[in-house]
Amino acid sequence: MERFTLQPFKHRPEYWICTDHIYGIVCTFEHYKFQQTQKYTFIGDIHHFELSLLTEVGIEMGNWLIENHFDKLQQHNLLQ
Repeated sequence: MERFTLQPFKHRPEYWICTDHIYGIVCTFEHYKFQQTQKYTFIGDIHHFELSLLTEVGIEMGNWLIENHFDKLQQHNLLQ
């Protein structure tokens, strides 16, 4: 199983769900508005999760999204 997956949010078509399957962290964000709308939640047992890891996991997830799904993070004007 891959560490990260990205899928459309069923109930909000303009949103995406990125899941970290190792730490049980989910990030939801609006298409083209990652920086403005990213929201993190836990799907696992947060009692065994060190909150100091949250920043590290967020950076790793962000890097994975940039490398694999950059087109969903922000809109680019190719005619600049």
